[in-house]
Order: sequence, then structure tokens, then C-alpha cells
Amino acid sequence: MTMKALLNFTKGLFTTIFIAGLLTFSGCQKENLPSSTDEGASQITTELQTKGSGPSANGQGTITLASGSTRHFSFHAKIKNNGDVQGSGVLTYTAGELKVHFDIECLAITGNTAIMTGIITNYPQFPERVGWECWFKAVDNGEGSNADADELTLMLSNPDLEDCDFDYLVALNVVEGGNIQIKP
Repeated sequence: MTMKALLNFTKGLFTTIFIAGLLTFSGCQKENLPSSTDEGASQITTELQTKGSGPSANGQGTITLASGSTRHFSFHAKIKNNGDVQGSGVLTYTAGELKVHFDIECLAITGNTAIMTGIITNYPQFPERVGWECWFKAVDNGEGSNADADELTLMLSNPDLEDCDFDYLVALNVVEGGNIQIKP
């Protein structure tokens, strides 16, 4: 066999093996794809639905109390399509004297007002309060220079508070240098 014939034979053999491999690989891939009636497809659909956007509340800013002390806050919470609430927040007292981290587990929205409750997850100055429940209310008064300032209550914390369906009627404070957005 000449060198040219050997090269042509090798090239043809390689091409045949490559094409056979592609056909085998393609066949395997098609067999493993879920059909629309498959449990796999239904699981993928469920996962995509829970990632969708539901009602939400988020905000950040500062409130100044009559005593002159300030509270800087930030929070975010949303109701997922499966009804679970996911969120968290941080509240920092004047000049970082106290810092409270919390998870939000309940969110109730009525119009432009949201009431949120959750659990304190980190409170370095008072570690015995980790695990206590917390409650606060936020009001979104719109956007732009003609809108009233957004409002926020002080955060209540106690080992046993009502859930977000209960309004403690705590006084609202004007939010300075920040914004609250509530989406029903």
C-alpha cells in the first residue's frame, strides 16, 4: 500500500468513526430529554414559576427621631409564587452604636403600605435577642419631587409578636435620603 493510499484509508476510517460517534451521542441526548408530560419537565416548570416576581417591598434610608438620634435601615422582601416570603434587613442605630440583622418571613401589602415580620438573626450588642420576632411597617408615597416622603415605623422586637396581618398602629417617621418601593 502506498503512503497516499494509507492516508486516504486512515482519513476515511477516522471520518466513519467520528460520524458514528456523533450519531450515537445524538441518539443518547434525545433519549434523555424530558417530554412535556414527563416529571422532569414538570419539575423544571415549577422551578421557573417559583423564580418569578411576586409582590414585594424594599427600601433604604434614614429616619431621625425627636431626640436627634438616627436609624439607618435597609430591607427587601418578596412573596414568591409558591406563597413563601423571602427577605432580610439591617437596622443601624445612631453612628453604628447598635446593629440588628433580621430575616423577613411574613409580608402583607395593602395598597402602598407593607407590614413585615421576621426573626432577628444577629444583634451583637444584645445576643440574647437573637431569635426574637420583629415587626415594622413601611409606606411608599410615590416617586418624584411632587410626592410626599416615604414613611417607616420604628422596629418592634419581642419574643412573641403577632404576624404581619396585625397592625400595632405605631407612629410613622419620615424617611430621609432614601426610598421605599412597595409592589402589590
